[in-house]
Amino acid sequence: MRDKRFGGKHHTWIDILGTYGNASSFPQKLSIAYKALKDALSSTMKTIYHGGSRIQYRTAFSGIWYFYKKDGITVMNIHLEDLSGHLAEITQDQWNTLFAVIPEIENTTYFGEIPFKDGIIYPATWAKIVDRFHEYVYEIGLVVDFDWPNWDEGKQILSEEITDLSEYSAVTLCKLLTCSVRSDRFVEGNLIAHFENGTILTILRALKKHYGNSLQ
Repeated sequence: MRDKRFGGKHHTWIDILGTYGNASSFPQKLSIAYKALKDALSSTMKTIYHGGSRIQYRTAFSGIWYFYKKDGITVMNIHLEDLSGHLAEITQDQWNTLFAVIPEIENTTYFGEIPFKDGIIYPATWAKIVDRFHEYVYEIGLVVDFDWPNWDEGKQILSEEITDLSEYSAVTLCKLLTCSVRSDRFVEGNLIAHFENGTILTILRALKKHYGNSLQ
């Protein structure tokens, strides 16, 4: 979070509370700091994204929500019921930026690795292309807020050998992408595996058939 009240830097709650040292009590400090933080983030999100819609916005900090590798990454938290409207608001330039990664994936053989030493599995190391993809799909709101672990249809689709997903709607494709991206948080290296086995590439190719007309 960057806000002039906090010196334009990322701060902890202790730093923020200290900014309001003149408040008479800790609860009062906390209440004031929370309101200031909420206002600052709300203002930032509305400046960046579709402030007039029902879509919600938030900032993810390391180890809390989605991004554990990057502090202060702004992500769009799209609810499933808002997804169709949101997809219509994504610009063609944004789609083109996403689809430009397709030939990169096609020509990439290394997507990352999971360090293993002395019987210990360490956090996966992503190749740059995976890192950029991961950040961008959150940035433009393709990772959807829904009960993906209990989505049986998605489990069935992703458990099979995937060669073509063009028969599915854009909403379903985004749900599949969400399963691939979010599951990496619980299964170390799962996103790397979905790059290696072609799942991500197949999802992107199918999305391009929906939204990549200017690239044809």
